[in-house]
Amino acid sequence: MSSSKSKLRLKELRLKHNLDQLDLADYLGVHRSTYSKYEKGHRGMQYETVIKLVEFYKVSLDYIYGLSDDPIRVDLLPPDEAEYVHRSLEAYKKVKDTYFKDE
Repeated sequence: MSSSKSKLRLKELRLKHNLDQLDLADYLGVHRSTYSKYEKGHRGMQYETVIKLVEFYKVSLDYIYGLSDDPIRVDLLPPDEAEYVHRSLEAYKKVKDTYFKDE
């Protein structure tokens, strides 16, 4: 099973973690040019490769695919902590929308 060739959030995550393409290519066991094609959406990844990235970055699969803007892996938290994270995120979004509209 391979992922679609849609553009994933790979570059965003890589830059956020101060990594270069070679770092990720080495981690995944692929050539740098192959990783570059993943990042640009020019080549699909095997399911196992995507899962390695999910585990590496500790984000949800939905976040990597752009289906969610919430990177937190709530499925790994106890229910009470997951609820707290969701409530905290909603409160943050309200504050951000109220005070930082023009940014």
